[in-house]
Amino acid sequence: MIVTDAFVRLGDRNSATLGWVDSETGSLADLTGDEPLDHFGTFTASSDGMPWDYGVRLGGLSIQFRHHLSSSLQIGYGVENIDGRSTDAAWSWWWPTTPPDSTLAGTVIANVSYDDGSTTGRFLAAANGVYDGKVDDWIIRSSVRTAVGDRAHVFFAGVAGTSLGWYLAASGDFAVGAFSTALTIARSPGMTEISGSVEASWGLAKVGAAARTAQLLPDSVSQAAIYAKITPLENLEVSAEVGRYVGNVDSDSYVLAGIAWTPDKTDVSASTEIHETGGMKVVFAASQDF
Repeated sequence: MIVTDAFVRLGDRNSATLGWVDSETGSLADLTGDEPLDHFGTFTASSDGMPWDYGVRLGGLSIQFRHHLSSSLQIGYGVENIDGRSTDAAWSWWWPTTPPDSTLAGTVIANVSYDDGSTTGRFLAAANGVYDGKVDDWIIRSSVRTAVGDRAHVFFAGVAGTSLGWYLAASGDFAVGAFSTALTIARSPGMTEISGSVEASWGLAKVGAAARTAQLLPDSVSQAAIYAKITPLENLEVSAEVGRYVGNVDSDSYVLAGIAWTPDKTDVSASTEIHETGGMKVVFAASQDF
């Protein structure tokens, strides 16, 4: 039998957790709040935000402590990956099949998070592999995201230092009436990325244009597209996109069509992408929160 996420609550504001926790949903590491605000985002970013957790082993067998200092401020600290089974990929329910690695066991972690409804702030420090007296990977990560007015102005900025180098990113969004524009700039070791988009809304429809580029000297890659989105029903979005990739050697055009249904606590999406070079990608994803 495997017991996961067993915890003891000490009053209304304090809790202690002992058990096996998921690296994404149970870890003390709060990696949210740094999602790029433009249509594409950078090449290295995902829908979950900037890739600032390289190499750090999260989740697995853990001891965690959380303290809610106020309605908007929380701190947490503890040790994760105690037995060395966790990986830097998403931890899975079949974790016992992963052989333990004593050289990577023990991730000391601490974080501070703030959220008052209009401004969010995150600070995270973690180091893994401490049990053998040698730190294998580490990360120091902070970000601030704020909104002014009715989300007419949104800004995010973040910085992270890891065993691979330092990362910087900033993203801003400005909206007036039916029009909005967004820009993201990111710098990682050896690479500079810029992405941006402009968008207009009319009733249930949105149309826009977006572009992004990445410079990893001597190589570079760019992408540009026009897109449209329509919401014919509540929680249902249909989208289409036509774009082109341009690299140092090759170029490739593509068309993309997708549909997403997002009722309460459920996300279902499907998309098809067809390329001029003959490639095709079909994606289906579904999730349910309990």
